[in-house]
Amino acid sequence: ISRASAEQRAGRAGRTAAGHCLRLWTEREQSERPVRDVPEIKRIDPAEIMLILKAAGAGDVRAFPWLDGPEERSVQRAETLLRDLGALDPDTGNITPVGRRLVAFPVHPRYARMLLTAGRLRCVPSVALIAALMQDRGLRPSGDDEAASDFFPLMKVWRYARDCGYDAAACARAGISAGAARQVEQLARHFVRIARQQGLPATEHDPGDESIQKCILAGLPDQLALCRPTAAGLRCRLVHNRVGMLARDSAVREAQLVVAADVREIERHGQESTVQLSLATAVCQEWLQELFPGDLRSRRTVLLDLTHKRVVANQETTFRD
Repeated sequence: ISRASAEQRAGRAGRTAAGHCLRLWTEREQSERPVRDVPEIKRIDPAEIMLILKAAGAGDVRAFPWLDGPEERSVQRAETLLRDLGALDPDTGNITPVGRRLVAFPVHPRYARMLLTAGRLRCVPSVALIAALMQDRGLRPSGDDEAASDFFPLMKVWRYARDCGYDAAACARAGISAGAARQVEQLARHFVRIARQQGLPATEHDPGDESIQKCILAGLPDQLALCRPTAAGLRCRLVHNRVGMLARDSAVREAQLVVAADVREIERHGQESTVQLSLATAVCQEWLQELFPGDLRSRRTVLLDLTHKRVVANQETTFRD
């Protein structure tokens, strides 16, 4: 905490009577602490706030009279994400009809887009569970690489904890945190309540993996990766000038296209960054056409191959960059 917060806490000790404040660090450490806390707007992803401002007609969020404005890099990342989700027009930056629908959900736009798609495909409870699993890393069993690298094994891990009543001993034997599993259930129920409030059908009848995978893709289009196997693992190329690796023992190692919930930058060279991917699932190219039809481009190039004395035509399909 900051020095200002520490002083404020000390005031609690003498608020109603004489008291003592005992700090579990040295006076030197106290002097080295930051003077004040960093404003929350500088610590969080501002995408949800920016979408609300866009819906209210704020225009350029940089010109908004913030008490403390978000960092420019955070604003750029949030704008890119909102465009990727289809919430902002890629040319004008104005809010789209999809964005106006997303802003009604009191959650991050990623999860709003997933739930909106889940309502159409009638798999809200399963996707609510996925959204909860995306936010709680404490559930993933230590040493279980498959459960850490794909959604569906992780869903099985959570169901095991639920079926044993979150019994601490049983969960511990399986390497699962019973407390984390219980928190995932609470969060999943919260997402289902939000879906119901927005008029989405919150019941499902065995939706199948494909519907769930489409919903994950809808919320993670900026974390789509084209993979090819190498000796070290699955080497991937992602949108927005990124390359990365997916673990060799990943449950989706046979897939050509995947989306990953965890994409962590581990290295940067100029405009290109290298990332580590985990918690992924396989997707199909046809789903991109269904969910993001405006972001697929096809191009044909014709070349003269002088060596073999022939004309060669190449057909290339790209998603965004």
